[in-house]
Amino acid sequence: MVRQFALRCWLNNGRDMIRFSLKKFTKDNSGTSALELALLSPVIILMLVAAVDYGSAYVRQMEITNAVKAGIQYAMVMRPVTITNVNADTNEVTVIADIESLTSAEVNSHLASSSNDTTTIVSNLYCTCGGTEQLCTATCVSDFGAYMEVTVSETFVPPLLNYNWLPDGYINLSSSSTIKINSK
Repeated sequence: MVRQFALRCWLNNGRDMIRFSLKKFTKDNSGTSALELALLSPVIILMLVAAVDYGSAYVRQMEITNAVKAGIQYAMVMRPVTITNVNADTNEVTVIADIESLTSAEVNSHLASSSNDTTTIVSNLYCTCGGTEQLCTATCVSDFGAYMEVTVSETFVPPLLNYNWLPDGYINLSSSSTIKINSK
């Protein structure tokens, strides 16, 4: 009986000591904010880095769009297609030589040194006569239209992180615009 009493006292003292230690530990708040910071800082840093990468892609998309606009404006100013009346029913079309490469060069100069190896610039001049596409050097009887299309596409590699969950780990950016240059 004495042994059981001693054992019970010893166990109760052990439980009391554990309870006292746990109460002391749960009431002590020192270091809580450091622990929260340690747990949340990787998430916050990852969100900031992703925001910088997304912002870089957005800025690059705006640069590409502005370069396409510069190419379209160049084509509008150059007026690459002139129409002269041969007679009352027929128009003769004259095209500035190499207008596609001149427009692409203008787009490239607008991009300056910011373009990379994957940047592709395509300028396409096409004409329509009576609603059907034709060569711009042909004669047209009615409803003539000349169009310049400028397209820039690029593979954007994020500067800070490699996003392997994206297809190929990069973002495809592109911008395209078409304008009707001349009509008769």
